[in-house]
Parts: sequence; structure tokens; C-alpha cells
Amino acid sequence: DLTAAEEHLVRALEILPGHVQSLTTLAELYRGRGDHLRAAKLFKEAAEGSSNRLDKARYMVLSAKEHLLGEERHKAGELLREVLAQDPEHNDAAQLMSELYWQDGRFDDALPLLEMLTRKEAERGTQVVRLTRLAQASLGAGLRDKARRAYRRALELEPKDLGALRGLLPLLVETGQFVDARQISETLVTEHHDALGPSEEADLLATLGQAEMSLGNSDAALTALQKARALTPMHRQALAQLRRVEQ
Repeated sequence: DLTAAEEHLVRALEILPGHVQSLTTLAELYRGRGDHLRAAKLFKEAAEGSSNRLDKARYMVLSAKEHLLGEERHKAGELLREVLAQDPEHNDAAQLMSELYWQDGRFDDALPLLEMLTRKEAERGTQVVRLTRLAQASLGAGLRDKARRAYRRALELEPKDLGALRGLLPLLVETGQFVDARQISETLVTEHHDALGPSEEADLLATLGQAEMSLGNSDAALTALQKARALTPMHRQALAQLRRVEQ
């Protein structure tokens, strides 16, 4: 009987205010029935009452999560920043805080957290997302070499990841890494064809043609560029590369 359990815990806290186990048990009860802000308040009180550093941080993060579920993002952010001020490498706090920064478009603030998180072990899919975001944040900060490294690490984990392939390709072209650029262009066109619009597919084929041309493969370049023009007859890059082939 949850009602009886709640009454028992409330009475216990009246007798012994700040009792951590009673606070967390009651918080879990409130969380289970969707009363997120009451749960957040109790987890915060448990953090304040705990003498264990790890438990204190854990309860603060739990409080932040409940504030998020109760649509109090600002309060959640305050709690997470407080945890990170005490423990800059706290995994759960860093993950949540980086997510909030990312959603708010604060990529410069997310960057150091993502750098830290990508140094830690994580499930493959989670790590790919972290690395792809690290690359995007690095690009925004003008750190193109760091972005290339992050995209490459993502593709080591998931060679066909669409976001990492899309992000890495122009960085390879701009540094003349045409062997890898050719491979990524081909992977995007063949493995992700259904996700591409005609315009993007034409861009990729033109880039493939550029890569083949730079590698001395004029016949393969011509084939790719003609396919690009079939999709977009006046494609600027394809037309420029075709003129090079003809010369």
C-alpha cells in the first residue's frame, strides 16, 4: 500500500529529519507516481544530508533528472554544474549537462564535457554520438584537426554511421585526402542511398568524381560526374570537374 508507505515515511522524517534512507525511499515513491518536483526536493535534501561524497553526487544527479522531468531545466542545470564543480569527471552529470548544452546550442560549453566523455568507456552507440558531437563542436570552435580525429574515431566504431560519414567527407577533401574521400563518397551513395535527396546525391557524386580525378582515374571520374549531372544538369562542381576531364 503506497499510501501507507508514504505516511510511514513522512512520520519517520518528522521523528528524524534528514534521515537519508527515508528521504530517498520517499523520493523513489514520488518518482514512481510522477510527482517529479517533490522527488527532486527530497533527493536534494538527501544529498545535503549524506556524508558520502559519491552518494551526495548521485542524489544531486537524481534530483536534476527529476527537475528535468518536471520541466525545470534551469534548476537541473544548476545542480549538475554544482556536481561538476566538485567532480569534473562525474560521468552522469557530464552526460546530462552536455545534453542540455547541446539542446540549447551552447556547443562551446559542451565541448570540454564531450572531450572528457569520449575518453571514457561507453556503449558503442553512445560513444559514436558523443564523438560525432565532439567533432561538430570542434568545427564550431575552429578545431578542424580535432574534428577529423573525432569523426575518424566514430567511424572506427561504426564504419557506416551516416552523420560521421557526412561530417568527415568535406574535411578530407579540403586536406587532399582523396583515397579516403573516394571511399566515404562511395559508402554514402551505396549504403545510404535512401537517406539522400537528389541534391545531396549529386554533390556526393561530384565529390567522388573530384576524388577519382585527383587520383588519376579519369574514366571513373567521368562516370561519377555524368551521374551527378543526370541528377542536377547545372551542377556547378560537376561541370567544373568535367571541363578538367575534357582538357
